[in-house]
Amino acid sequence: MDAVHVRRASVAGNSWSGGWALSFAQRHPDRVSKLMLLDSSGLDVRDPWQWEILKYPVVGEILTNVFTTKTTVRDAAENSLVHKDLVTRELVNEWWAPMTFHDNLRSNYLLERGLDWEVTERSMPETRTPTLILWGKEDKVLPARHAERFGELLPNAEVRVLGGCGHALEYDCPGRVDDSLEDFLGGR
Repeated sequence: MDAVHVRRASVAGNSWSGGWALSFAQRHPDRVSKLMLLDSSGLDVRDPWQWEILKYPVVGEILTNVFTTKTTVRDAAENSLVHKDLVTRELVNEWWAPMTFHDNLRSNYLLERGLDWEVTERSMPETRTPTLILWGKEDKVLPARHAERFGELLPNAEVRVLGGCGHALEYDCPGRVDDSLEDFLGGR
């Protein structure tokens, strides 16, 4: 933000990036005006086993480097989306391409090993940033019941659960997601 001379901004994140956005808002409340968490990490719960196993040295490296293929990316996309017709060759290539870079692969297991959502969850009651919790009701990665828990812990949170949407709700339901974000940001 400093590099582009942005003093304060609204911040959004989906999944892991939602948890990191929340953590950033907790550490720098003066820099975040509004927070939008979409099917977000941040609760002190076990990650899905596919992420949890990355925490183990050697195993995490092997699984990340050997099993990050277009087939596994397609499987992840199909697990993340309700609307399976969206899982096209183009989408799979878009999601897979960043995983062809060594540093991106490495960051996957290092990120998982560095997560400590206990601190983030414990700080939620003191997090005053106005927050929109947006969740796909059919999320198979992080269950929709997590949205309610975020709403209970964050004092200035608004919770919206969207039916017919999965974990990647910005792909599954872009119009409703855009409308929700725009409403929350005061664009309407």
